[in-house]
Amino acid sequence: MGFFIEAVGDLVRGGRRYSAVPTSPASRRLAGQCGIPLLDDDGPWRIDVCVDGADEVSRDLDMIKGAGGAFTRDKPANFASLLTVIEFIVDDSKLVERR
Repeated sequence: MGFFIEAVGDLVRGGRRYSAVPTSPASRRLAGQCGIPLLDDDGPWRIDVCVDGADEVSRDLDMIKGAGGAFTRDKPANFASLLTVIEFIVDDSKLVERR
């Protein structure tokens, strides 16, 4: 997810107007460092697009969603969005042999 947040930060610095509701402390920290305006944690929100990361991915590209530590914060954001996109940008920490 870090790669995506950094890319959005580049767009914001280039003049795009976005705001975000990060669902993990790490995402909140990185988004703030990238200059992305952040909404408060309490909601309610109107979210156009929710971008969520894969929690586990096999070498065959089977994806598991919902095994992450921010799951209880992800659900309200997903529910409040008009569109949810699950991004497949992962590093070795997300790869699993078998689920």
